[in-house]
Amino acid sequence: MQEIVVTLFVFLGYLVNMTGGSCTLPDELTGLWHSAQRGPLTINSTHIMDYPIFMSVSVLSFDWECIEQSERKYVFQSTTTAFIYGSEFTGFLCLEFWRVSATKYYYLIHTPIDSTNVDHVNASRVRTTAATATGVCTDNPTDSSFVTMVEDGSVESGASEATCATDLLNEFTNVTISQHNDASSCTNNVMDGCSSKTKMSFTYDTSCTAVHKFSAGGNWTCLRSITKNGYTYVSLWNNDTAITSTYLRPYRYNTGETYRFACMVVSGASATLFPKICSDDTQNPTSVSFPGLKLTFSGASSTCHVTTEDESDAIYYVIIILGSLFVISLVILLVILYKKGVFRKCKRKCSKSHSIASLEIIMSKPPLKVQPLYRDESFHREKTDVISVLEFNMNFNVDNKLN
Repeated sequence: MQEIVVTLFVFLGYLVNMTGGSCTLPDELTGLWHSAQRGPLTINSTHIMDYPIFMSVSVLSFDWECIEQSERKYVFQSTTTAFIYGSEFTGFLCLEFWRVSATKYYYLIHTPIDSTNVDHVNASRVRTTAATATGVCTDNPTDSSFVTMVEDGSVESGASEATCATDLLNEFTNVTISQHNDASSCTNNVMDGCSSKTKMSFTYDTSCTAVHKFSAGGNWTCLRSITKNGYTYVSLWNNDTAITSTYLRPYRYNTGETYRFACMVVSGASATLFPKICSDDTQNPTSVSFPGLKLTFSGASSTCHVTTEDESDAIYYVIIILGSLFVISLVILLVILYKKGVFRKCKRKCSKSHSIASLEIIMSKPPLKVQPLYRDESFHREKTDVISVLEFNMNFNVDNKLN
C-alpha cells in the first residue's frame, strides 16, 4: 500500500511539472513584446507564443509552455512536435529572465545551439524521458550575449529608452563606416548624439550603399548598455517603419538587410555594429564578424556629456584656490595693520584697560577676615573684625611709619 501511495505522488508531481503548474512567468511579461533575436512574441503567465524557430519545412515556429522554474531560469517545452528524420520530436528551451524595468527585460539563453538547425533548442523524441533543467540548461552564456526585450509601444512612448554610451554623446562630422572585412567603406557621414541623449541619428553620405547600413533612416534608440573588459555594449532599436530581415533563422544573415535591433560595441572613437544581438566574445570595438560593420568617429564638434567625476575634481580645486587666496589676503591685511601701528596703539590701550580693570577687580572683592596687625591701641580691633583691603593697606603703612 505504501509503495502505491509513493508511486501516486511521484506520478502527480510529474503531471504538475508537465502542465506547468510549478512554473509562472512574471506578470509584467503578459502581453506583446519584441525580442531582439525573435521579434514579436505574445506572452502570458505560462506560455510564449509564436516563437520563430526552424524545426522543419513545415514547422517554422513553436509555442512554448513553461514546465520548470529555478529562480530566474525557466525550462520550456514545445506544445507541438516536429517530424524530423522519420520521428516526432519535442523541443525544449532554457531561458534566464532579468528585469530592467516594467517595459524592458533581457534574457540569456542557456540551451546550446543544435548543429542540425543552428538554433538554440534541445530536441527529444516523443515518449522519451521528460526534459529537466539539468539536461536543457547546459550552456553558460556571457553577459554580453544578452537578448533585449521591450514591451510593444514602449520605445515609441519613451518608456524603454536609455542614455547612450558616453563615447556616443557627441556630434561627429566625419564618421567612416566599413564592412567587417574592410572590403568597402563610406566616409563623411554625420552622427548626432546630442539632440537627444537617448538616440543616435546618422546622416549618410551619398557614397554609402545598403551594405553599410542596418537602418535605412539611420535613427537608433539606445535601450540598454553594459560595460565589460573596458568596452561598452549597447543594445539599439532601429526606428525605421519597416525592416527587410526576418527572425526565422537568427544566425543566418544576408548582405544589405535592415534589422529592428542591433548591438554596438564601442570604446573611444571606434565601434562595431552587429545585427540583433552581440555576435560573440570576439566582437570588440575594432573587430566584428560578417555581416557586422566597423565605425570610426572623428570631427567631434561638440559634446553633451558632462563627467560627474571631473566636475567634482574641479570643485575640489576651486575650494583649494579660494582657501589659499583667503589665507594670503589675511596675511596681507595683518601686515598693513602692523605697519600702521594699529597693534601698538591697541597694546597701550589694552594695557591701560587692563590696569583699570585690575583695580576694579580689587575694589570689588569682598571684605577679608584678617588677623589684627597693630602696635597701638588707637588701631586696636578685635581679631574677628572685618576690614577692607584699603583699610588694611592704610593701617599697615601707618604702622610702619610709627616705627
